[in-house]
Amino acid sequence: MFRNLSEDIAFLLVRKRIVDNEKREMYSYGAEVILLNTFNLLISFIISLFSSTMSHFMIFVLVFIPLRMSIGGYHAKTSGACAIISTLLYIASIVIPNLIPLKTKNAILLILFALSVVAIFIYAPIENENNLLSSELKKRNRLTSLILASADSIATIIACIFVPCIASSIMIFVILASALMLISRFKR
Repeated sequence: MFRNLSEDIAFLLVRKRIVDNEKREMYSYGAEVILLNTFNLLISFIISLFSSTMSHFMIFVLVFIPLRMSIGGYHAKTSGACAIISTLLYIASIVIPNLIPLKTKNAILLILFALSVVAIFIYAPIENENNLLSSELKKRNRLTSLILASADSIATIIACIFVPCIASSIMIFVILASALMLISRFKR
């Protein structure tokens, strides 16, 4: 779906002489990425709107997306699979914490969060075979990963004191981002 639409957009750009035919594939890929990311954000927003979890959505945008972009990790083979996996992960990020008994939820999340931050410090960034990083970009992503993981840790500590539900969302999204990074790391 996303691939066909992005190819149509790129073809239209070539036909209107906005881009050269030689660059059509690059523009098609760019359009596909934009369409997919917009779709994923929109679906997550709608899910949060209907589940009254807008603060969770904001943490998703502020924590998960930047961290995921810098640490890298697992990528689905097709944009359709990516959309499905992203939607299921977002739903899981809302549902699963509510299934954990309240007495142990914070302890479990804190332990997984701490392990996730350690994993980010050890392994980030993870390259994708479809998007190899130059040594300069790898260094920049490493520094960004460390800064974001540190900032997320500080934000979690502060939120644990003042707004525990926000702390839970931060921890969940760091855990998810780290899990996707580790899946890719150990899949190789």
